Amino acid sequence: MSGLAHSVADADVYSAMATAKALLSAELRRQNMSNAELARRMGKFPQEMTKLLNPAVYTKLGTLEAAFAALGKRLVVSVEDA
Repeated sequence: MSGLAHSVADADVYSAMATAKALLSAELRRQNMSNAELARRMGKFPQEMTKLLNPAVYTKLGTLEAAFAALGKRLVVSVEDA
């Protein structure tokens, strides 16, 4: 993969991750759940939630999936024809 293509792919990943984090944050508000409660449900430290919800910080897909699962939701990522 060329440098430019790699940069575009990275941008797409970060865009998708930022979108997932925005949806996670919205769901937390919708459920009136604190970051501390989400951390407890995930078996994490409350301080880790700041990074989890920060769109500028890379988060593994599995961690985002676990966060949504702790809210009773499922994260779905798809690819469709243009």
